[in-house]
Amino acid sequence: MKRQRDSDGKFIKEEFNQTRVDNDVVYIQLNSSYETVVDLCDFNKIKSYRWNIVQKQNNKKYAFTRIRINGKQKTILLHRLIFKGIKEGKMIDHIDGDGLNNRRKNLRLASNSENQQNNLASKNSQIGIRGISICKTTGLYKCQLTKMGKLIYHERFKNLEDAQLGISAARQKYCTHLPQNHPYVLNIHAVLPQS
Repeated sequence: MKRQRDSDGKFIKEEFNQTRVDNDVVYIQLNSSYETVVDLCDFNKIKSYRWNIVQKQNNKKYAFTRIRINGKQKTILLHRLIFKGIKEGKMIDHIDGDGLNNRRKNLRLASNSENQQNNLASKNSQIGIRGISICKTTGLYKCQLTKMGKLIYHERFKNLEDAQLGISAARQKYCTHLPQNHPYVLNIHAVLPQS
């Protein structure tokens, strides 16, 4: 976001984000379309920053701010400021896959492999569903699931509904860190659009 200048050419001090509190949850407005959510107990440590939104390569949106450390500007993601004590080889996982849900009950330490299981379908996805593509040689729906860099599930299906059931069942079996109400392990009726 470009900083605004006044009539004398001086930078106008940016205002803090608008917020609203609902019981123990704080909603922070990032722009006209998006807001992030944090627990009230974490609000004091983040309220003095101006929060913006960024979309990463995995299509997920996150809240971030910029701060100066030793004269250099550094980008800090909101969930990293809330969740301290990251161990070597671990990262912060948004359990529900929503990078703007920064409540403590939605954040946990995870390996890179566990965290990757939450990614949405890539921008180049033929189907728009993570783990499902169309086989160029057979025209069948191809389901693949990897864990720790290894292919652990590979199956082909004639129709999309069966492919969704297959990948969902594979995630339930192999991605045990995902909660049962996660969008990737829901039953097929919750995943398929209703006709």
